[in-house]
Amino acid sequence: MERITNERAAEISEFESRESKLMPELEALRIPIQNILLQISPNIERGEYSLIIGDDASGRIPALIMGNAIKGLYKERVFEKPEVLFVAGGRGDERLVLKKRKNVFDHICATKKRLEHSRQTALNKALIVTEDISTGSTISPLVEAVENNNIQFDVVSVRITAESGGFLNRLKSDSLRSRLKYGEVDPRPPMVYAKSHLSGVRKKHTDIFSYPYKKDLDSEKEKKEAQQTINETRRQIKILSRELVDWYNNALAQIK
Repeated sequence: MERITNERAAEISEFESRESKLMPELEALRIPIQNILLQISPNIERGEYSLIIGDDASGRIPALIMGNAIKGLYKERVFEKPEVLFVAGGRGDERLVLKKRKNVFDHICATKKRLEHSRQTALNKALIVTEDISTGSTISPLVEAVENNNIQFDVVSVRITAESGGFLNRLKSDSLRSRLKYGEVDPRPPMVYAKSHLSGVRKKHTDIFSYPYKKDLDSEKEKKEAQQTINETRRQIKILSRELVDWYNNALAQIK
């Protein structure tokens, strides 16, 4: 499937003139996520993704956008909507990393059992979503936890660098390298990187769950203003997700 440039995106989308005015951090995600959606379109069209795992904290916004868009596409295609789960990736000293890897594995294992019990069917495939892969040290615990729980998966990243593929080399199978899809190659991190005031969460490298960004604020005024920013970000995420559904359907029809 082709990778999209700004010019090509405009050519294949009649919805270009309908795109909303979004904050720049979200607008910068539009074309990379369009690229990703087309690359995984065969999986989407077969309804393969049962679970979407967002790499918290910076990956929360791309995961919300991808999750909303895929849910919208599944609803149109009468597929069961995927569950969206957020887990904080990790890095740090070896002792902490080993402990966190076990905790992530246990959490994914429990999630798999819960979903299979509630749906009365085997979990199909997971989609791991992150905003950026450089060395892969942050996302590796998520990838290994999913793999070790015998869940088929793909990995998508808004951005990679020239060195990004190296982390997959450290996994069990060389064939896993083909599971990495990405939106762009850029030495600069995406604009959403470390924007806790937009994602609404922060993480500690020792924990597998993020915590509310507002907990680090002192005054009620700051907390209220922070919540307003988070609410507006979530509102715009929903807008962008709906526009991506329309764009995807139109782009796929033209490519076919």
